[in-house]
Amino acid sequence: MKNHKNVLMLLLVGSLAACVKEGTHKTTEYMVNETGHEISFTYYRDNFLDTVTKNLPVGTQVVFLEQGSGKHIGVVFPHSLELYDSVMVKFDDDKKLIHYPENPRGSNPDAIRFEDGDNLYNPKNYKEVIISESRHSAVTEYYFYFPLSVYQRAK
Repeated sequence: MKNHKNVLMLLLVGSLAACVKEGTHKTTEYMVNETGHEISFTYYRDNFLDTVTKNLPVGTQVVFLEQGSGKHIGVVFPHSLELYDSVMVKFDDDKKLIHYPENPRGSNPDAIRFEDGDNLYNPKNYKEVIISESRHSAVTEYYFYFPLSVYQRAK
């Protein structure tokens, strides 16, 4: 009988030790419009219009929010753009810029090069803010800024 209790105790302790708490995360992406002009976005997939224009008034707006299992920090790719191959950014007076995940062939005067500090697709252009991090969870925010110089650069 004593052996059975030991076996049961070992099974119980072993099963509890095997339980590993799954991590959680919350990731939020913001766009911050500091241009003084309303911005609209038109998204393209496979070089065709995919999504109707979304507007970004002056100020800060959430463009992506994800919560779930699995702890992770670090933007690998701007989540709000992962379905699209280009985005046209248009200002309220029809000045525009086009953002690509890679540098386009040829010369497009409206194109923002991937390496530029203003390219929406380049993860380096997002400011990362770790709100909280523990052994099992992470809350992270990412900010992309549209300063007045972006508006002045647009044609």
